[in-house]
Amino acid sequence: MEKKIYRLSNFILLFGWITIITGLFFLPSRHCYKNAVYALFICPALFLSYHYFYRERNRITIPFLFFICVLLWLILSNLWASDTDIIRAIRRAIVIGVTPISFYYLLKDKRLFYWTTLLGVTSVSLFLIYWGWHTLFLHKSLTVFFRNHFLTHVRPMFNILMLSHVLGFLTAVMIAIALATHGYLRIISLFNIIILSSAILLLRERTPIMVILFVCVVLLPFNLMNLKSKILWLSLAVIVIIIAFNWQYITTLMLQKGFIRIDIWKEAMRISFKNPFFGHGWDTPILIHSICRNVHRTFYDAHNLFIQMLFYGGLIGLILIAGLYASCFLFALKNRSIFSIVLTAFGLAAVQTDGMGLLSKPKEEWFNVCLPIAIVIGLSLLMANTKKDIGQH
Repeated sequence: MEKKIYRLSNFILLFGWITIITGLFFLPSRHCYKNAVYALFICPALFLSYHYFYRERNRITIPFLFFICVLLWLILSNLWASDTDIIRAIRRAIVIGVTPISFYYLLKDKRLFYWTTLLGVTSVSLFLIYWGWHTLFLHKSLTVFFRNHFLTHVRPMFNILMLSHVLGFLTAVMIAIALATHGYLRIISLFNIIILSSAILLLRERTPIMVILFVCVVLLPFNLMNLKSKILWLSLAVIVIIIAFNWQYITTLMLQKGFIRIDIWKEAMRISFKNPFFGHGWDTPILIHSICRNVHRTFYDAHNLFIQMLFYGGLIGLILIAGLYASCFLFALKNRSIFSIVLTAFGLAAVQTDGMGLLSKPKEEWFNVCLPIAIVIGLSLLMANTKKDIGQH
């Protein structure tokens, strides 16, 4: 009976992964998306976590250890938080904590994982193409449509910025798959890179543009080491071509908004250092008052994961989360895992402007904070336990 549940859990997990990728585009509401992710991804992950630790008695890795320590420290910080709800913290930490185990089992069959991912992302790309063609057919501006009207057809998505973050993550995954595979997988990945990158430019949000460019810069040294150099240059060429044909637009985009986040970071750090060592505790409200375009505004997050962790967990929390990203990069470099390098670089760059996903329900913040690092940890677990199995035989 347990073997059947194990197989069923692995099978359902694939549908859960597709749901995470596509649900915010195709499901009728955020509530439906959240429940679908719980049912199809988290529930099987809970059983597989039991199987991972107690049946297979698998190893854990340093990135996974840091990951668990970050979650445990956030739970512990509820003891001195002004807005204490330790049960909710534990519940959410469990949900996020099992995600690397999910990717460990998904990545056991990498080819199936790649095809499943491509199926989900391609459906999103075709959805974007459909609305783009429909908009041009009606002789309307693509930029205006995607900025102002697209979300009426994508109801679960919160806002344009969140949509751009999701598309940025999907682009990074496509780059990672293109670099790690060959044949049809590469071709389909490249097709998706073109569509998703174009959509990101149409949305006029700086964060995903800068994040994808950062990923490309990080990858450049590996071309000199002849790691997948042809497809690397091809992927970079696609992004460079898109940017080259839209350079004036991108330059205007970069300069038209003030760098309000710098003021937010300064004020958030000032507030954080009122309790520097242990922080203010998870979910304590952070109120940041700033002036944006001569208007006084209040922000409720630090817009940076590291500063947000400094506020919640103090210097101890900051050291733990810095250790998490550092250990993921070291794992990726040590094993020359291009897939891990791409996702770690993406995750590190994306969280410089996103601080809300430390312990969140399944929503857009997952695509910046949880998913990139969870996939890398899943790969580290897979490599560690594959080596263990080889050593035993």
